[in-house]
Amino acid sequence: MKLKQSEIEVVKDSVGAPVSNHKGEIMGFMAGLVKSNDGENVEFVILGSDHLFGWSTRYFAIPVSVDLIRVVNNIVSVVVDIEDLNEAKRISVNKCPRPLFELEPLIYELTDFPKKEKSPSSNLTHSE
Repeated sequence: MKLKQSEIEVVKDSVGAPVSNHKGEIMGFMAGLVKSNDGENVEFVILGSDHLFGWSTRYFAIPVSVDLIRVVNNIVSVVVDIEDLNEAKRISVNKCPRPLFELEPLIYELTDFPKKEKSPSSNLTHSE
């Protein structure tokens, strides 16, 4: 199930903030958002991870699913581990498919996310 609009607004306001997982481990920072082709719906949050994989920053598209993202007291956390990120399929940001919220939503590693680290949210769209 997709996050509520009020939760997505909290996520938007969290761009640039550190993000922890459900175990309290820092997973990275909120790097931006990816919207649908029509620009109306946020479909993915982008997690920038700059310390889990050596010196390079890697970006992960995480569907705005209640199964993967939690918003509690205006704090955003993710329900993923480093193993989940390591298993993410690598894909171009404009090839990112629409999330299947009613099924198990997939995490993608973005090979070409614009490197605007810790900046305001992105208005990126994806192609189908």
